[in-house]
Amino acid sequence: MRAILKKLLQELKVDIKSIPMAKARAVGSTRSNLRHASGVERDEIDREYPAILKRIKPENNEEAIREITHAWKAEQQHRDLIEKIYNAAKRWFGLLVGRIEGGDSHYHICAICGSTLNELPTDKCPICAQSVANYSEVTAYPQAACKAPASDDDW
Repeated sequence: MRAILKKLLQELKVDIKSIPMAKARAVGSTRSNLRHASGVERDEIDREYPAILKRIKPENNEEAIREITHAWKAEQQHRDLIEKIYNAAKRWFGLLVGRIEGGDSHYHICAICGSTLNELPTDKCPICAQSVANYSEVTAYPQAACKAPASDDDW
């Protein structure tokens, strides 16, 4: 997906180096990281992508509209996953982290559009309709990267 976006920007004669990068956020606790990620995802989905599409549609660049729409749909999948994690974490955070540490959790990500699914599609991506061969499985985090909060830590 990055290669496609880079190509589009080059075709539009946009100097990629001139695009400001978001400042990195310091890594916090699992709780604060999940809250932050959830907020960022919601803002992108609810505000940023619709605003971008509204701005570029008059230009009639179908490739750009398609790629941004694919990214938006992938972000919607991400929000759904984050909301599932958030809802489960409110009551069962310790069990959730234990499952992640145990390596039982996995995802498949489409290299074309960013679609993120728990199960690999049977033949094609539900967002960009490209071959399932473009998906990669994400391996579990190393156990040292996951640390459950105190049992009285809630959302």
